Amino acid sequence: MVKIALLIGVSKYHSGLTPLPASTKDVEAMYRVLQNPELGDFDQVNKLVNPNKQEMEEQIEAAFASTRKKDDLVLLFFSGHGVKDERGRLYLANRITRKTEQGELIKATAVAASFIHDIMDNCRSRRQVVILDCCFSGAFAEGLLAKDDGRVDVRTQLGGEGRAILTSSSSMQYSFEQKGLELSIYTNYLVEGIKTGAADQDCDRMISVDELHGYAKEKVQAVVPAMKPEIYAIKEGYKILLAKAPIIETLPLASSEETLPAGVPNSGKKNISSVPAQVQAPVDFVPISSNQPKLKESSPLNRQEYRHRQILLNKVRNAWIKGVLEKSLHGQVMIALGLEERLNMVESPAVLVWETSNQHQQTLPLGTKVIDQFDELGIGRTLLILGEPGSGKTITLLELARDLINRAQRDVNLPMPVVLNLSSWKDGKQTIADWLILELNNQYQVSKDIGKVWVKEGKLLLLLDGLDEVRNNIRDNCTQALNQFLQQQGETEMVVCSRIKDYAALKSRLHFQAAISVQPLKREQIQQYLTSVGDSVAAVSTALQTDSQLQELAASPLMLNIMAIAYQGMSVEDLPSMNLEQRRQQIFNAYIDRMFSRRGADDRYPKPKAMGWLIWLAQRMVQESQTVFLIEQMQPSWLQTRMQKWLYVIGIVFIFLLLVWLMADRHYWDLFFQVASIIFGSLICWFLFGFHSIKTVEILKWSGFYTIKNIAIGGFLGSALGVLIRVILGLTWHLLNPNTPISHSSVESVIRGMTFGLSIGLLIGIIRGITGKNIDTKTIPNQGIWQSLKNSIFFALIGFILLAAIAITVKSWSMMASWSIFFLGTFGLVFGFAAGGGEACVKHLSLRLILYFNKYIPWNYARFLDYATERIFLQKVGGGYIFIHRLLLEHFASMSLNNNRSRPFE
Repeated sequence: MVKIALLIGVSKYHSGLTPLPASTKDVEAMYRVLQNPELGDFDQVNKLVNPNKQEMEEQIEAAFASTRKKDDLVLLFFSGHGVKDERGRLYLANRITRKTEQGELIKATAVAASFIHDIMDNCRSRRQVVILDCCFSGAFAEGLLAKDDGRVDVRTQLGGEGRAILTSSSSMQYSFEQKGLELSIYTNYLVEGIKTGAADQDCDRMISVDELHGYAKEKVQAVVPAMKPEIYAIKEGYKILLAKAPIIETLPLASSEETLPAGVPNSGKKNISSVPAQVQAPVDFVPISSNQPKLKESSPLNRQEYRHRQILLNKVRNAWIKGVLEKSLHGQVMIALGLEERLNMVESPAVLVWETSNQHQQTLPLGTKVIDQFDELGIGRTLLILGEPGSGKTITLLELARDLINRAQRDVNLPMPVVLNLSSWKDGKQTIADWLILELNNQYQVSKDIGKVWVKEGKLLLLLDGLDEVRNNIRDNCTQALNQFLQQQGETEMVVCSRIKDYAALKSRLHFQAAISVQPLKREQIQQYLTSVGDSVAAVSTALQTDSQLQELAASPLMLNIMAIAYQGMSVEDLPSMNLEQRRQQIFNAYIDRMFSRRGADDRYPKPKAMGWLIWLAQRMVQESQTVFLIEQMQPSWLQTRMQKWLYVIGIVFIFLLLVWLMADRHYWDLFFQVASIIFGSLICWFLFGFHSIKTVEILKWSGFYTIKNIAIGGFLGSALGVLIRVILGLTWHLLNPNTPISHSSVESVIRGMTFGLSIGLLIGIIRGITGKNIDTKTIPNQGIWQSLKNSIFFALIGFILLAAIAITVKSWSMMASWSIFFLGTFGLVFGFAAGGGEACVKHLSLRLILYFNKYIPWNYARFLDYATERIFLQKVGGGYIFIHRLLLEHFASMSLNNNRSRPFE
């Protein structure tokens, strides 16, 4: 396999085409990353700068030579003008390309896309990549140099099997150069994605075509939203591997003067103020403050540690920043939230950092960023965020998380920000360290071994929401546990969110350095927002002038946004007159009605049924103190009646007995052995799997010494246990049948027990060994169950092969001749299926059937939850779902399921 790249850059043109000085620099930048053996590792990288038509065509034909082998990778990169003719056909311009006085392309001077297509078709390589940093049509933007115009069907003109085409803009848009920057915008982020490894989204140490394009597209649109890079790929084209992702052991902190977005070159001649407004730093870029605490450098990370770190950061970003913050209902209210210091709410163990002139409460200037306040606290930062319901506490926390993630991805010495909800802390005696390890496993699929190391070594920056959602009777215990954790962990940094009234009612106070409170919206901010929405909410704007209750509700960003949706198009006379709580409930009901009737609504789920399912879900989440709902984490505790719980247990017992019957040694048809096998088998299944919890088996990875150690331990313990059980059974049989000689069966029993126990021990060791230390890279709805099913089939095959092989090996022994290869193989198949994740699938299926037949949930639960997300009742968080706000969750939970039951569950 050979990797060949041809890089073409054209910066000089005849009159009629604008010079593009960045194009040749694009070629140089791409050359540096592609020829680097630690990055692109291309065998041959050819540069072609300002060629004429003949030179371009000859070099393209040479790159896509017919002598290339099937597995060869051929990459063509072009930066310059793309021009279209009157029929919409694409041509790549070169230094001799000209247009007529009427502005029409002289085709003989340019390289036709059809020529490149023919050359690529004649090439045997089935891994072909074309990257075009040129434009095909669009509009002209002030301060940007358009590379040309036109509309081109790129897929038709350049597409093909095993081929990927990456373009800097769609066929209806311009591609841009940025004045003052050395590289074209799209190429700049392609180079950055490879050079920094940031494009390695699945953290497998390789950068595929779709990963590189996805990274560049996101970065480009953050800087120039008008640009929409596109990818056109056929079959395996998306997954062509272009480069290796480097391991960045230490990234230096940026100075306070570095204010350009990461990856946008700064030549030293331009600063951010000289860049046009259209390309100011994207909102998620946060320069590192000079107040940020400087941490000592940690030991360099190995490949696996770096991979685990990047996976967790990507999971937190995708789940909470992209999934919640950027899509938040009230996060779309573009109003700066006011902050106020509340130092009387915490017991600071040291001298306060913020100067407050002896005031416990001090309003901070409007526009103050929480990241700046957090930075002022120094090493071991701890901050409490308070506020009224719907005031924007969680949004403030997630904005802080976004900024901290951006930093952590640039500097591996910084701790990893992780967002968790304290509502799942249910045991008043549970330590925060143990809770963190469990939550990392449940929410982010981090193995408990890795989580334990991260917690112990202070690798995490904890962003904990929902202290007020912890059960009231253990909330003080939770506060004390947090204080104890901080005392033990030393420099671990932490931010906690809580409703101010619930926190104020606690007997204990957090021993934090500082506290801030998110302030209600001011009248001017409310009116400004309603004015921006338009005339559709004019009635609300008018009523606010005199209605004090409405004013109080509107002071919450959440309620203001929901109010604008619920009362859209209504007149002043239509607005209800109620007390405060009645009006709050009425606004939520109106919002729910509006969402069910919004555009795109269909009859997949009639409103009565959907309401019933949402009410039941909300009530169970409140009952379980659960904020994020994952389908695979539904437990038997969600069953409501004693009959339902008994049916669930009976179903599981039946499956266990069926498994035992399949695994029982039916060579002995004596009733004693049948009963003994059933009892022992049932006890083992109960001991291994239990009835009261469902634990999925999701991650498979060979972990070297860890896997070998588990196999060795499993083999030893299995052998010992097998011998013990066999001896006990043999002695019991002899006591019940004294006339039976013991000498004939004792040695055989011991060997049979040891061999059988060894087989099972090895199988358990393999299962534990390759489902141990790791962190999963994907999160989709119900992923845990589907992955457990796949893994159970895999382990069932391993079990069958392992035990059947042992039976064949010992078959030649005369005293073992009675062993059945089919019996042992079947035993291994069934046991491997159960222990490898099948038991979780069986339990989950039993639970889902009971809930479905009781009409608490639809059969395709994930599809319904996606539907509720489309109606903006829920939001996706990774593979789970949350209600858009706790207030809406509480509103659904407060509804009577019985009153709705006659309609939703008919």
